[in-house]
Amino acid sequence: MEKADYLDGYEGPRSTPSVIGDRVYVYTSWMKLLCLDAATGKILWSHDLASEYGGAIIPWNNAALPLVVGDRVFVNHNGGTNRIASFDRFDGRLLWRKHSDRTVHATPIATTLHGVLQVIFPTRDGLLAVKPDDGAALRRFNFPQNATSVAASPVVAGDRIYCSAAYGTGAGATRVSLSGDVLSASQAWKTPGPT
Repeated sequence: MEKADYLDGYEGPRSTPSVIGDRVYVYTSWMKLLCLDAATGKILWSHDLASEYGGAIIPWNNAALPLVVGDRVFVNHNGGTNRIASFDRFDGRLLWRKHSDRTVHATPIATTLHGVLQVIFPTRDGLLAVKPDDGAALRRFNFPQNATSVAASPVVAGDRIYCSAAYGTGAGATRVSLSGDVLSASQAWKTPGPT
């Protein structure tokens, strides 16, 4: 893969590994997902997601860590029309790939709202909440990002999810409601940032 000029001098790591028991999960700046033995550093399984799924490396490279929830690892590999993926954390099997939401530098989070476990991905278009088991979309919060960088992960407090980005994007919050079995989201507030 050819490097863009703005990547010169940016060879180092961008994200923190996820450590679960005797395993370490790493998502590199070049979108390689690895599971290592914590004691020896031996690679137990790996995926070159940019090569396998045609993932586009974003400016300043990937900075999101691999989110581990239960027996699954979640990443946005930014390739094709099914960019968000879940892998078995023990053997690295692909469990599902869905959604065309473009990646950012921020890490997804896991939370439970109204009794429903979900993984929330920050994306270039806003926030996408999915079911961990099958990747089905629970809801979206439209919060378009600028083209530079989004590094702050969402924050959950009560029934609200806060998100923000620099370079004029600003901050916002969505309120999540439950009606019957259906989760919905409405904008609580949104404010532009300085340019």
